[in-house]
Amino acid sequence: MENLERLVELAKIVRQACDFYTEKTECVSEDLAGLCHDASCALFGLAKKNGISVEMGESSCHWFVLLDNMIVDITATQFGVPDKVAVLPIEEAKEGWWKLENRSDLPIVNGWVANGITKIAEELLEEKFNPQPKVLAHP
Repeated sequence: MENLERLVELAKIVRQACDFYTEKTECVSEDLAGLCHDASCALFGLAKKNGISVEMGESSCHWFVLLDNMIVDITATQFGVPDKVAVLPIEEAKEGWWKLENRSDLPIVNGWVANGITKIAEELLEEKFNPQPKVLAHP
């Protein structure tokens, strides 16, 4: 259960990074529709870096991260799920976007969007991320 709690904390950070990314680029809607693969890749990579053994999960139209038999999904908001980080057992996944068709523990190739999200999330983890540029006061 400790790994699940840590994964959910990482997922919240990646979600925060996704929200910032979409706000600044305006290339993805606020509900993160179309960002599931990149966001899941970012979470997958951060989890692996933090020693959490996860897998990528895929349905016919959606990507998410798996830990044992739990789904951790940071873009389910695109389907009307109110939680920014949805966590549920695979057995309870009855909706089409969570019906597991494939799972893989192979490294996932990150695209430039996933890399950008990962960079923001890593800075958030290190508490170095500042979305506002510092303004230097002159005497």
